[in-house]
Amino acid sequence: MDASQKQLIVDRRFHSSYDNRLAGKVKSAITKLIKDSALPGLHVEPMQGAKDSRIRTARIDSNHRMIFFDLGPSYLLHGVYPHDRSDRLVKTLFARVNPRSGALEIRDGGSPSPSHQDQGRFITDAEIKALREDAAAKAVAEHQEAEQKAAEEKSRILLERFDATQLVDELGIDQELAELAVNTSETTLLDRLEGFPSWQSSAILDLATGTSLAKVKEN
Repeated sequence: MDASQKQLIVDRRFHSSYDNRLAGKVKSAITKLIKDSALPGLHVEPMQGAKDSRIRTARIDSNHRMIFFDLGPSYLLHGVYPHDRSDRLVKTLFARVNPRSGALEIRDGGSPSPSHQDQGRFITDAEIKALREDAAAKAVAEHQEAEQKAAEEKSRILLERFDATQLVDELGIDQELAELAVNTSETTLLDRLEGFPSWQSSAILDLATGTSLAKVKEN
């Protein structure tokens, strides 16, 4: 799979792993990685003695390298470290699926683990695909929910707490506008306001934004 087709997954500790002074260089390296991991200057290569065969490093500058995992359809970015530390980390880090939460995470095999059950296992390409599909499904569901809320907002009746008689008798609103205000959606009402006297439109908008009937009458 070409790098341009890969998804970037950024570990939550990635941005805190390097000094802000390196931010521009890190951004440049990531841009190159997405475009083509073989671009000159990145020096992307598998690491000898790595705990996880999918771990890679990319050159940031003469003193720093970025550690990431090539997980087939995705690049999982871990952090940016001085060369000597990155050489040590690649020998202990591995990507896995948390056995309890099912989340993708990076663990350090050289650090103490609370229990054998928490050690998990290396993540497979099939699991990466499932995680991506799950994330995509959640994104679609959230988008649909947002669209539904937006549609409901547009279709709500602005002045449903009033009746047309109140608006006519107490404010002198035209009967036609009063009926529109208490019976039609926000979108329809806003489209029709221009056809009525400006003071009536203003009164309706004031009521719609929460101004009391008594206050509108005073104005």
